[in-house]
Amino acid sequence: MARASTKENKNIYQQLREEQKWSRDKASQELGTIPPERIERIESGRFNAHPDEVVLMAEKYKAPQLCNYYCANECEIDDFIGIQDNLEKISLTVEALRLWSEKMLADGKIDLDAYKEAKKRKQDVEVH
Repeated sequence: MARASTKENKNIYQQLREEQKWSRDKASQELGTIPPERIERIESGRFNAHPDEVVLMAEKYKAPQLCNYYCANECEIDDFIGIQDNLEKISLTVEALRLWSEKMLADGKIDLDAYKEAKKRKQDVEVH
């Protein structure tokens, strides 16, 4: 049985792992690509986590806020710029798709009555 940490100033990575009640070995098994030694180094602050490791931990620890923490506190400037660029591309793509769908409805290429009915059914399903 693994010993519980008594360290008072645990970083977010260790706190989130411990919330899952996982040892470093168990976390390593769940994460699949991060060995326990690397987890220990990240948790002790000796090494910074890589962006792909943060995304994986956020998913497996059920803690999406970890990505926000990483970007706000540890993200290398090049990573941050890359993330901003990707978010901008996503925003532009979403806006283009929204405009396209509105045009399809306005031009009558999509049956407006059928669209409204399908949307209503979807909302009814989400409510129940």
